Amino acid sequence: MGGIVKYSVIFTLFCAAFSPVIAQNDTSVSNIEGTNICRDTNNSCTCDINVHQPTIACKGMGLHVMYEQSDFQATFDGENLPENATIDLRFDENYLINIPRFAPMPVVFLVLRHNLISSIDDFAFAELKQLDYLDLSNNNLSGHSLKENVFKSAFNSSGGYFPSPLKHLNLSHNYIHTLNPKAFDPLTDLRTLDLSHNPIKTLSGTSSMTIASMMKLEFLGLANCGIKEMHDGMLHSLNMLSSLDLSGNLFVDVPRELQYTHVLQVLKLDKNKFEVLSEESFLDLGYLEDLSLNYNEKLIKIEQGTFGHLRNLTKLELSFCKRLEQLSDGAFQGLVEKGKEDVEWKLTQIYLNDNGLSQIDEALAPWDYVDYVDIRNNPFRCDCNLEWMVKNLMPKIEKMKTGLTNDINCAQPKAMRGRPITKLMLEPDLFSKCRDSKDELYPDEITIIESSSYRAAGITILVIGILLIVIGVSVIGFLVIKRRAIAKALVAHQEIRYERADSDDDGIGSMHSGKNRRPNAF
Repeated sequence: MGGIVKYSVIFTLFCAAFSPVIAQNDTSVSNIEGTNICRDTNNSCTCDINVHQPTIACKGMGLHVMYEQSDFQATFDGENLPENATIDLRFDENYLINIPRFAPMPVVFLVLRHNLISSIDDFAFAELKQLDYLDLSNNNLSGHSLKENVFKSAFNSSGGYFPSPLKHLNLSHNYIHTLNPKAFDPLTDLRTLDLSHNPIKTLSGTSSMTIASMMKLEFLGLANCGIKEMHDGMLHSLNMLSSLDLSGNLFVDVPRELQYTHVLQVLKLDKNKFEVLSEESFLDLGYLEDLSLNYNEKLIKIEQGTFGHLRNLTKLELSFCKRLEQLSDGAFQGLVEKGKEDVEWKLTQIYLNDNGLSQIDEALAPWDYVDYVDIRNNPFRCDCNLEWMVKNLMPKIEKMKTGLTNDINCAQPKAMRGRPITKLMLEPDLFSKCRDSKDELYPDEITIIESSSYRAAGITILVIGILLIVIGVSVIGFLVIKRRAIAKALVAHQEIRYERADSDDDGIGSMHSGKNRRPNAF
């Protein structure tokens, strides 16, 4: 027993004596120091640390793999990051394929756009407990990439998970067909979700349920997703939704589901397949302030009362609809009670440029209460109906913004094509001869041009007629002369025959007389 104790003491003393040597030769991972990515001599990120919210931008560095936690820690320590600072971390325009699980960091703003990301590890963002904004746009993500545990936060002691702090998520420009409800369940505080430019196509089933469950959503981006219709009830539970982008889809009619929004203020319906908009197109959207209908190339008609239900509308963009020729003068009918425009009229910005409008009616809007109007690049018909525009609207537009009166030209009638309407403003007596709104502004000029055209056509016809007569007379004369020549030739031929016949008769008579004559006697 005493021997065992003796050897134990000797072994302990041996280990104590040689422990510095063992520690000195230890090359385990725990002692490897990370690299300060702000001061890496090979390829450093751009860092702005001495500000309220420090930024570390590793944009376009050719990264294929995310930095290790030891690198981030070395960076925070080396740059003397304040203890309570929050970070804006950017890794856009690299070659990252996978996003690993981040270690605890005070990151508020994380940008991973324009990479090649197709997979994300479970609980990848769970330790980023202050993460407010996450940009995963322009990657190779699919519905399968967004697994159940991707957005889950840390596990709590009660057997569940802490709610995700994420408020803004950008998933646009990926390859997402469907949304997994379980993947988005942790995002209970999400305020903005951009799914634009994904091949979703159908908003029904799980995708519709997923969106409907985001009770605090304020902005939803579904532009260019190939959507033809919206599932009933999808928006009804989104009590805070104030902005919706449905541009670049395949809607033939304005979705009825929009009627069930509660506080929608901004609606974008650019580049859809509408042909006619009517009084029923925008029902129950009384909170709407900003409506965009640009680039609807099939749109041909805006009927009476189309915008009459939008009593809070302040801005209308209805531009670049080249086939839009019919804009009812009652399109805004119902917005205000007649005589109360000065109190109730709120629509102060109207964009009608680059359409197919030949005229804009004075009764369309109370123009004195419109602060900004753009009517450039329309094929206006410049007749007496244009008087109110030249005398009232154009001077108002001139005062709004430099250049707003450029490219407002006449397209009809043909005699006035290309003439700037601003030049008509310089002719104060131009409309004095108008008796009817459809009268031409320059009837004499048009008559002269038309008369000249008719005169030229008449001269051409006359010349052609004379030429035809000359040619006809020449042909007839030629035929008459030729006929006479032929007749003379025939007469001459007959006379020759008669002469021969007479000669033959004389010869025969002589022969007969010789036979009957007696010879003379000597």
